[in-house]
Amino acid sequence: MRFRTILVALVAAALAGWGVRAAAQSPAPSAADAVHKYVAGEDNNFADLQGDPTGAQSDTFTYYQSSVQIPGASACVVYAVKKTGDRFGTCDFDAATEDDAKALFQTWLDNIKAAEPGWSVLQITNGQHLAQLLIEDPQKVHGIYLYAEKSDDGKSYRITTTFGTIAAIER
Repeated sequence: MRFRTILVALVAAALAGWGVRAAAQSPAPSAADAVHKYVAGEDNNFADLQGDPTGAQSDTFTYYQSSVQIPGASACVVYAVKKTGDRFGTCDFDAATEDDAKALFQTWLDNIKAAEPGWSVLQITNGQHLAQLLIEDPQKVHGIYLYAEKSDDGKSYRITTTFGTIAAIER
């Protein structure tokens, strides 16, 4: 139950307003480099990725522009949970149809697995999303929460990658 509560909080944070959006692109070969930068960012609370605050803020989260955009992402931000101080890096990818979303989800799972070989993929089955996985390193220090869902407009889809330490994800 505690893990589900954490995932709900992560989803809420990722769905909040972003402030800055980049043009959509196809995943590129440099995706592995970007994944590595976000994973490395977990070690220093994303200080090397955190830019200026965005216009979108809330009582629960503080949002910052990210200095690293993952290729193909429509938006990337760093955000902090005000209550705990935990920080996460997150990027969204847009898809027009459910089939496109499933294909893009699989592409990003493959990109993450290629960038971080040896990491475990844990299936999450709570029915909140079209698909969702937690990917963690062998030492259970670094984690990536990957999920696909319908966008706020109810017509298109969004794939989200959220990077954070396992300790922060489990809080």
